[in-house]
Amino acid sequence: MISTDTAKYPVLEVLPQLLDLLNKHNVVVLEAPTGAGKSTSLPLHLLGHQQFAAGKIIMLEPRRLAARAVARRLAQQLGEEVGQTVGYSVRFERKISAKTRLEVVTEGILTRMLQQDNSLEEYGLVIFDEFHERSLESDTALALVRDMQAILRPDIKVLIMSATLNTAKLSEALAAPVVKSLGRQFPVEITYQEPDRELKLPNQLARAVLQELKKSAGDILVFLPGVGEINQTYDLLEATVNEEVKLYKLYGDLSAAEQDAALLPSKNGYQKVILATSIAETSLTIEGITTVIDSGLCRRPVYNPKNGLSSLKTVAVSQAMAAQRAGRAGRLGPGKAIRLWSRGAHTKLPEAFSPDILEADLTAFVLNLAEWGSQADDLLWIDAPPSGNVKGAQQLLYSLEALNDQNKITEEGRRLARFAAHPRIAHMLSNSIALGSASLAADVAALLEERDPFGRNENADFSLRIEALVRCRNTNRGWTSGLKRVDKLASQWCQRLSAKPLRAQVHEEEIGRLIALAYPERIAKAEKAGVSNRYRLASGQWAALPEADNLFLHQWLAIAAYDAGTSNGKIFLAAPIAEEMVEAKSTREERVYWSAQEKKVKAETYSRIGVLTFNEKPESGISQEQAQAVLLDLFRKEGLRLFAFNESIQQWLNKIAFAAKQFPELDLPGFSEESLKQEAGSWLVPYLNNIRKEYDLKQLNLADMLKARLSYAQLQQLEKLFPDTITVPTGSVVRLNYDAVEPPILAVRLQELFGLAATPTINNGSIPVKLHLLSPGYKPIQVTQDLTSFWNTTYAEVRKELRGRYPKHHWPEDPWKAEAVRGVKRKAK
Repeated sequence: MISTDTAKYPVLEVLPQLLDLLNKHNVVVLEAPTGAGKSTSLPLHLLGHQQFAAGKIIMLEPRRLAARAVARRLAQQLGEEVGQTVGYSVRFERKISAKTRLEVVTEGILTRMLQQDNSLEEYGLVIFDEFHERSLESDTALALVRDMQAILRPDIKVLIMSATLNTAKLSEALAAPVVKSLGRQFPVEITYQEPDRELKLPNQLARAVLQELKKSAGDILVFLPGVGEINQTYDLLEATVNEEVKLYKLYGDLSAAEQDAALLPSKNGYQKVILATSIAETSLTIEGITTVIDSGLCRRPVYNPKNGLSSLKTVAVSQAMAAQRAGRAGRLGPGKAIRLWSRGAHTKLPEAFSPDILEADLTAFVLNLAEWGSQADDLLWIDAPPSGNVKGAQQLLYSLEALNDQNKITEEGRRLARFAAHPRIAHMLSNSIALGSASLAADVAALLEERDPFGRNENADFSLRIEALVRCRNTNRGWTSGLKRVDKLASQWCQRLSAKPLRAQVHEEEIGRLIALAYPERIAKAEKAGVSNRYRLASGQWAALPEADNLFLHQWLAIAAYDAGTSNGKIFLAAPIAEEMVEAKSTREERVYWSAQEKKVKAETYSRIGVLTFNEKPESGISQEQAQAVLLDLFRKEGLRLFAFNESIQQWLNKIAFAAKQFPELDLPGFSEESLKQEAGSWLVPYLNNIRKEYDLKQLNLADMLKARLSYAQLQQLEKLFPDTITVPTGSVVRLNYDAVEPPILAVRLQELFGLAATPTINNGSIPVKLHLLSPGYKPIQVTQDLTSFWNTTYAEVRKELRGRYPKHHWPEDPWKAEAVRGVKRKAK
């Protein structure tokens, strides 16, 4: 029997319309403002309606706190305990019986239920509550349910509910009708306060709370970004408030009893102050709250696809979040919300955050899809996941042996999917049993999942945390809140692994082996063990240990946590790992390479993990093909200087380039260095037989090798049209100096050209050479391509100068009739 007070909820006014649409459509969207009763009343009325009388209803909540609180509230209205008609299932906690017909679960639980029973045969309705949060799990679960509807269960219904939601986009994406409830929200007076830059956030919040306690007798809900700020603010208030005020903390890591104490109405007239994270924004009413004080900050996971890491960052809230938070003050009556930021700053806040699917780590997401038998492109999404992030997740899952090279799930992948943990952690836990390290793995997993109980400014040695846990368990002394939190989670993992809590000390390299199972790409090798604190990771990145950290004595580390935000990241948590363990995870490879130091082709085998190589051993027996491949690669890097290259060869190459430009009919192959590199596989390989050393390369006749690229006819034509030398009137044979672009230069002493009427030419007389006329001392006098003009116009002036500088030489007045001479010619007596 449903309690009569549920009739006051406005959402029930649209119940007939909602039931009618659910009868006609597979998916319906309900937009209902805060306080409408969509979470704490509507599900019971749906459960009691004949349309769903034959099946169960499952309702998703985005957080464990909300799932437990909503289930308890629904059960109270039936006059029952949780676990009878209404139950809940969250990570590591389940209160459901054979009588349960309405199950309130967190989103990951539904995904696991779908994988185990992909038709949800016992269920007739799936409700997605607070869908505006658009968590990755909710988007995944909705896509799988829709896929199930299309193939196996066209009769199952989906109801998507939210107070703040872009219903137009959702309606279009899902082809779903929208039902709108007016809701019931009392007016909330919103005030803005400029933040005090001189005070830390906890001090500002404590001051705001104390000021409000003087003005109001109602309960106060304070939104803070994280647990650290909650604890600091709590301590400040605890030392100040009077005994009529009760302080409560509210965040996800608290026990169910501690969370319930914060949510339940105050007793004995105490005024409550609840210090909460974003966990208190949605899903249920906290009775007695009349004032909300909002820090304007929250923690959000930020994923970096370049390094595969996600970390919580403190960021400003969105406008939608601020509205949700303020709405908590107007659930049961008029209230007020105090925002610790300016009105101008509010207008600059984003309207809403991007859905997680666009930014989050997609590793678990991709594994879930693979277990379902699909890939991301196979399903319908409100927002499709970025392909680059999907590929990165696939690569990681392949390294964890969860996917094969076709991105299909493996048996190991199926085992990992059964763990309520990130696939990295699941891979470590899954393998720990066979290694006999399940108890240790439970501690390692808890330390990886929880915040470091030592803080990030402490020694990076992971084993120190394990030692502290073991010591506290054995002596029951020294417990801190951080260690207790880790111990609680470790105990839950021990139950899952059928292991006992660790009570004996373990070798630090065993810890490293487990960390490497979770983070294979973070196996790291020291730059110089015992000297440098820098390590290179298998992923290729560099990271450094804190100064004076003893771990730098180890050659190999498995890194559990580090900051990759810079080119040289900082290691926060790590453990040594034995080289034999690294060897077991590596591949043995061979490489044939050019040793720049020894200047020859060498071969060696080595172990490789990621970009790291080690355990190199020289090998002999290099094949002809292997050596040729190395030498070809070397030539493509070094070019012609690899051989005995000289000016004569350069001149020939210049001539080839000039000839190809002036006389394309020759059809000459490319002789530019780039062309020679590109075509080396055809012209160079025949000369590399039995070549191993630089000395061998220098003995090769490069000129003959290059000329061999030309046919006999091409060589004949080349020498005929573009000769290497020209004979001048004295009979001297003078070499032409070719350029790849300009006509060739004939540098000759002026006296050897007396009597020559015209400039010498090449290419059948079509191209006059460029004459560099020299003095008897081989000094340049004139540059010309028109010798006739020189004799007629310039020679007379040049003659005057040369007679003065070289008086022993004969300088005739008429160069046309004079005899060409090589040297001094005495005048006739």
